[in-house]
Amino acid sequence: MKIKLFIYVQLIVFSFPLVHAQTPTPLVIKVPEDRRYVVAITEFKDINLETENKYLVYSLPLQIKESIESIKSHSIKPEYLRDYRRQVLEQELEKYKTQLEQLQKQRDELLFNMKNSENLEKLVEDFDKKSKYTELMETIDEIRKYDKDKIEFPENLDIIYKIPEKGGALIKPPQFSAFQFCRREKIDLLIYGSLEEVQGFIFIQIFAYEAALEKEIFKYTNTVTPDEMYSFIDEIADKLAPAILGQDWSRLVVAPDPEDCRIYLDEEFISIGRIELKYVVPGKHEIAVVHPDCKNEIQDIELAPFETRELQIALIKSEIVKIKINSDPEGADLYINSVWSGKTPLEIDSSEERRRAYLKLEGYDDYIFSLDATTPAVLNFTLNQKIGDQKEKQTKARDDFYLAFGFFLVSLPLPILCSRLSQDYLKVAELAEGKGYSAQAADMRLRAQILDYAFYGTLALTSGLFVFTAITIINYIIAADRPLG
Repeated sequence: MKIKLFIYVQLIVFSFPLVHAQTPTPLVIKVPEDRRYVVAITEFKDINLETENKYLVYSLPLQIKESIESIKSHSIKPEYLRDYRRQVLEQELEKYKTQLEQLQKQRDELLFNMKNSENLEKLVEDFDKKSKYTELMETIDEIRKYDKDKIEFPENLDIIYKIPEKGGALIKPPQFSAFQFCRREKIDLLIYGSLEEVQGFIFIQIFAYEAALEKEIFKYTNTVTPDEMYSFIDEIADKLAPAILGQDWSRLVVAPDPEDCRIYLDEEFISIGRIELKYVVPGKHEIAVVHPDCKNEIQDIELAPFETRELQIALIKSEIVKIKINSDPEGADLYINSVWSGKTPLEIDSSEERRRAYLKLEGYDDYIFSLDATTPAVLNFTLNQKIGDQKEKQTKARDDFYLAFGFFLVSLPLPILCSRLSQDYLKVAELAEGKGYSAQAADMRLRAQILDYAFYGTLALTSGLFVFTAITIINYIIAADRPLG
């Protein structure tokens, strides 16, 4: 029995990596590179809603979510950094505690199975030394003593809007405290609320709970009729937006002329045509409006907190100038922004917009270039032949010459052989006729005649092969004279 228990202990002990004697590495806690700011919006709680109004517990938060989903980044206020660092420490501690609990469970099983063993203390000591148990205990102790101010936390986090694993847009409302719910679901900002119906009026309560701060940072209350409910969506979203952004917001409307202009905010494409940006970070921004037939317009603006500004930007039409594009060799296909525009030589319209273009011709390398307002009126391009294609052409020309020359050499004896055999048969025919063998003589003359025809046929074949060989050697010389690069 003791032997079996001893083997059992050894299996447990050696199932964990050994702790090698080495200089301890200082503990460094970092924010995960994939750290995001997770926002979750729940269905609202139904408190005495009439049947015809129960849809509001899903419809209202869904409308709010659609209004705020354009917010893509959360800013961390300097005064809240310690709270976020504390949260990182707690998450790190929780991770190691989970591993420790698993080891403690196995350690308890060991104690239970070895309760009658004389070597109990020694085997447990071996388990602690050779498993990660002692190492985890030390790491947990280090985390508890770690200075949170050493953790470098980013000033901004990208936002992820949490959705249910089983589909849908909203998660179910928490059945316990917001603190526990956020911790379990790994949520940074939880937006939840309730709708209570009293005598035909609906009392709205909406809250936003910040997990790192462990407190509610937003509360909205109002009493409305069911018909008035949706008229307050924008008001709710505007008041909720600072909690999601982590700072104040500004509103920007850009209305371009022509309507199909491309609009860029801080060099990032945002829209074609008129756009309303509901929640822009206050401060300095660059607006660029671009149209291929007009001169580009770039404006630097500065938005104050909660300011709403509308920009009417009318572009001036550009004078259309023709650009001639030539290539050597000619006949190359021209593509502008991946759209085929014709074969060289050709003329195209100039544009203020920067465009990507390239020339494509079989057997030659593609030539890539850009077109913009500074492009000259005439462009000349020399295409480089592909090295691989030229080498293949040289090899094929050589092989064609060798093949043609080989057939020519093989064909040379044929007309000579046919001529000699024809003459031999005629001599035999004369001898046979002189001795009175007329039938045999006629047969010999017939054979001589057939060989005469064969002579002319093979002579024509050899002549043709000679001409073909001459052509292939000329092609081989031309291909060999062309450089590979």
